[in-house]
Amino acid sequence: MSGEFRAMSPQRPYCISARHHAPAAAAPPPPPAVRAAYCVARALCVCILVLYDRNLIYVLYGGNPISLPTSLVIAAANNGQFARLAIALDKEEWLEDPRFLQNHDRVAYRDVLIPMIQDIANSHERANLIEKLQAHGVPCAPVSTISEVFQNDQVTARDMLLSCEHPTLGTMPIVANAFKLDKQATPVYRHPPLLAEHQEEIETELDL
Repeated sequence: MSGEFRAMSPQRPYCISARHHAPAAAAPPPPPAVRAAYCVARALCVCILVLYDRNLIYVLYGGNPISLPTSLVIAAANNGQFARLAIALDKEEWLEDPRFLQNHDRVAYRDVLIPMIQDIANSHERANLIEKLQAHGVPCAPVSTISEVFQNDQVTARDMLLSCEHPTLGTMPIVANAFKLDKQATPVYRHPPLLAEHQEEIETELDL
């Protein structure tokens, strides 16, 4: 047995207590260090993951499974954005048109306004129009086909298109996971399975 003497409290430094206890057992080893991983998912990459089946058709067979015209999205959701849009399209007279003065006016006359915007947009090359709108601070973006998406610099930089070895198809492309840990692409652990390829393995694991 060993003895331990200690002060009861800072306020009573001379009040001493004694306690006897058995020698302490050896401390257990510390648990292995756990390192947190930095997870990043870009919105564009998540959209690719959501459309996984469509994207897989493209990477396997080529072409665009959804045929879209060359188009873009223009967002002019408030008076300031609409004013910048009118100036960018060289239609300053819209700013004095009583049909388009306020947002609720533009909503009421959207059947008139939207075709006017479309007619002007269709007279421009898409890339040139986007550049012009962005120069005036108008939110806009192209509506991309799947082939255009996979040519995007961000998609390429984030390794959204990988490859794996398939037992019957050989080397095949595969759409990657949108979530990156420590800025590294998620590895491909297995090829897409053949019919019933893992049936025995699964049944054994489930004790069936």
